[in-house]
Amino acid sequence: MRPRTCHLPPLPPRKLPVSTAPAPRSAFSWLRRAGALLAIVLLAGCGVAAPPAGTAAGIGGAAPAEGDPAQPRDGDPSAIPGVAQPVTEPQGGAQPPDPQSEGPAAGETPAESPAGESPTSPPPARWYQKAPGYPLTTDDPAARGRKVAMLTFDDGPNPGTTEQILDVLKQYNVRAVFFVTGYGARHTDLLRRIAAEGHIIGTHTMTHANLRELSREEQRREIVGVNEMVEAATGQKVRYFRPPFGAYNEDTLALMEELGLELINWSHGSRDWLGVANGWKDPALVVRDVLAEEPPDPQATRLHPGAIILLHDTLPHTAAALPAILEGLAEKGYELVTLEP
Repeated sequence: MRPRTCHLPPLPPRKLPVSTAPAPRSAFSWLRRAGALLAIVLLAGCGVAAPPAGTAAGIGGAAPAEGDPAQPRDGDPSAIPGVAQPVTEPQGGAQPPDPQSEGPAAGETPAESPAGESPTSPPPARWYQKAPGYPLTTDDPAARGRKVAMLTFDDGPNPGTTEQILDVLKQYNVRAVFFVTGYGARHTDLLRRIAAEGHIIGTHTMTHANLRELSREEQRREIVGVNEMVEAATGQKVRYFRPPFGAYNEDTLALMEELGLELINWSHGSRDWLGVANGWKDPALVVRDVLAEEPPDPQATRLHPGAIILLHDTLPHTAAALPAILEGLAEKGYELVTLEP
């Protein structure tokens, strides 16, 4: 007998964000424009065509790529009523090593153009997480020296904010991973767009439940229910799963094996859920926390090679911050990759 899927309660009215102003232009954008103009002057004397101004080098790389229960409340990364206060690190497994040990040495330079644009571009490599909370790694010897990161978006899709994020990702030729809930999976048009534009869709349970508080059969219904929604909308089999709050137990791991899923937790949090007031926070703070290699808050994670970055596509300030995040990662020499389809 097939397990029963969860029946979702109706969504409450969605609150409008306080502001939808775009993120302030970073210093990197001004410097890149000045550098591009200088390059045009210099290259003109050599008879070489300069690249178009505004191109984000190093973005796009080798891979083709929580209010209502699906929106975070203040101080809560993706909470629903009655669920324990979340923690800032993934829970349930062995502690990951120092992220710096998983990446290339400082100073190594990645390829600077997306795959397929140059005969010297690095070949595609399979990137994966060896255990929950670890940075990305690869078995491809030719790719081990590449400084990579991966963007992941939880809790959506959400009309408006997810669409804005998809527009920015398309503009910068970046592929990402979207971990969707049953609430978000109602928006089948957005699911289809995410898939059509080359992004990976994983799942995040039907109701954003804390799996540690559920029996194995309850966990199964939470996981299978949303998987069926995604597969019916896209025609693609779901391969990846992220537990809400990063919390899981032995039953979860057994279900991963039974259902043929890989559990993917984050190794670097954007903290886009902290300090939110009336659904909004300063996008510059999100940019700062994503790009910080020496974060001002000792409780925060730091950007590192192989970083799996946690963001939320239900948040307007995250959508507003995304262009500056992409430009900042490019400035630091990061190539953005994704999981194997």
